Amino acid sequence: MDTLKEMLRNVKPLPVALAAAAILLVVGLSVARCTAVHAPEPVEEGAQQGQSAGTVGTAAASSVELTQEQSDLIASYSAEEQELIDILAANVWTSQRETLTLTFTRDSFSESAGDGQTATRTFAISAVEEETVEETGANGEKSQTTTRTAAILTDAGTYFLKLNQFVSMDGSPDMWSVVSEAFELSDSYVLDEASKELSVPDMDEGFASLIDGRTDVLKQRLSDYCAQFYPTASAMEWSGEASVDWNDHLVSTTFTLDNTAASTVNVTYNTESGEFTIG
Repeated sequence: MDTLKEMLRNVKPLPVALAAAAILLVVGLSVARCTAVHAPEPVEEGAQQGQSAGTVGTAAASSVELTQEQSDLIASYSAEEQELIDILAANVWTSQRETLTLTFTRDSFSESAGDGQTATRTFAISAVEEETVEETGANGEKSQTTTRTAAILTDAGTYFLKLNQFVSMDGSPDMWSVVSEAFELSDSYVLDEASKELSVPDMDEGFASLIDGRTDVLKQRLSDYCAQFYPTASAMEWSGEASVDWNDHLVSTTFTLDNTAASTVNVTYNTESGEFTIG
């Protein structure tokens, strides 16, 4: 929170309405988690200094260039900032009954409407704050909401962007949303679908007994998680090994992805709460 406040003190003044909205967003910080994914891509040479306005028009008319400040921020991304970019860019986001779509690249985002209208802006992350909140419903059902709040420098100024993830402990698919006043066609979008399906291997009966037979739930959670965080992977291999911590009621195992980095995904199951932790 202090990082975001300090960053805002050093940017150009915002319109009163936008500044008020930014303050409300800071007060409303509520959530976040996850893990890093791709190695940062190199910033293209020749990024121009001086600001370029975002464009609104048809699909054929959107051309924006990075400012020097944006390029410098991108080149110095931390693991947390890179992780946020990877999640945003790996997915398609929709709004207003899927009539609008939002997509991200490493340094820009584009909104599109069915009538051909588009809005494109460059951006770079200046700071990120994370928080996670757990809730228990009236019938004892548990859920977890994770929110990352980022200060982003766009070609139109500095805004807040919030990535929200809702996790139900009953194994239902995670729900995601992204919200920002930097968007022009809609203030908020939800995850449309994971960018790629993942082949998850079978696990033997011995391991299944350790996780209360919930292998189908684990497979779905792994597929959803990796499609969002490791979109280039198409399959994974189970290690065939598991460790049990009887004192803390935890069962742990690992999977290896077939992406270029051969990334390892760690899974922990809490035998008391029935919760899977992945990452």
